Amino acid sequence: MSIVKLALVGFRGMWRRYVFLTVLVGLVLSVGGAGLVVSDNFSGVVRDSIGNGVGERLITVEPSFTGGGSGELHTAALRDLVSIKGVEGVSGHYFLSGDLVLTDSANAVPVTVVPVSSVVEPPLRDGRLPDGTPTGVEVAIPAVVDGVSTSDRLGTTMPLVRNVSVAPGETRSQTETVTVVGLVDEHWQLDGRNPVYAPPEVTDQWLDGTGGAVESGVPRGGFTRVSVLADTGVDTSDVLAAIQAKQYLASAGVQLDGSLPRSLDSFAGVAKAMRWLGSIVGLVLVFSMVRALMAGRYREIGILKSLGYRRATIAAAFAGESLLAALLGCVLGVLGCFAVALLVGRAAATDIPDGVSYRTLALPTASYITVLIPGALIAVAVSTWIPIWRAVRRSAMSILQSHR
Repeated sequence: MSIVKLALVGFRGMWRRYVFLTVLVGLVLSVGGAGLVVSDNFSGVVRDSIGNGVGERLITVEPSFTGGGSGELHTAALRDLVSIKGVEGVSGHYFLSGDLVLTDSANAVPVTVVPVSSVVEPPLRDGRLPDGTPTGVEVAIPAVVDGVSTSDRLGTTMPLVRNVSVAPGETRSQTETVTVVGLVDEHWQLDGRNPVYAPPEVTDQWLDGTGGAVESGVPRGGFTRVSVLADTGVDTSDVLAAIQAKQYLASAGVQLDGSLPRSLDSFAGVAKAMRWLGSIVGLVLVFSMVRALMAGRYREIGILKSLGYRRATIAAAFAGESLLAALLGCVLGVLGCFAVALLVGRAAATDIPDGVSYRTLALPTASYITVLIPGALIAVAVSTWIPIWRAVRRSAMSILQSHR
């Protein structure tokens, strides 16, 4: 009788004892696997929904004192970069520090005030981008600040405290009343953490007022970074290579925060604990269960050995029984993982970028297929093989005499 037939016969006779192993593997792959799938898919969802389009054509240039002239990015650098073949547009950026007052002075969040760029505009969750108005200052703020939604702020006014330089090394705070007209996707990190966008006309005045401008809209120490947009249809890597050939420090793509929101982060923590604890407990239980099974099947092993079966064949057949139970557990785990991930994705649908279905979070990932499932099978195989191999190493006569 072949190894496969021996394993099937043994599993059929002992299937009630293998039900627990099947359920255990299925549970670990369902809950623990769902956390892995959701975590992996969420970063991809953010990248695909926000980083596509303009993001694929964007090149960011930063100051570097190892090349690019003086290392600072002034208007000369902008003229140099826009002259490169394949460049559609260039825009210099500078950042101003401030605090956005959510409720009162005790609940102020540090923000980076950024002028709206015509080259690459931030993705909006709601509203519109600000423009210069004679009646007040319009701004776009992050849709989520420190885990708290700001959707109720859209269309309202709120204080923005900015730092103003009054002397070298001395600053004072000045409060501006701003009107929120847009909510920026919270995963957008190109302009730093918690960016607040204001019209360039306004930020230029604020920059001039700090004494940090060499001319209107140009910081004294140069731009913090420069955005370069490649022409449509042009290979961005070729433009990037041309910029780097001029000794500029440049990189392609946008900076996104793909970390899980709070609504998913707690589930991911539980799922991660489930994977590790479930794996450890599972190994111990499988090892103990197989030892208990072997205690009642020594006579069966002795008979097989007396019939001429080699110990490797017997061990492989008995290990095959556990692997068959584990395979059934993997099938249950894959189905359970998809169901759990769907439920979690639906519960966190409001934290998923616009235009993306929560069902995307439940799609199988490479790490789930190539790491978690094979890992479960290997763990079951190893924990099964050890006690079985110890049993079959004994002679048939010894086994039959001690287990009559």
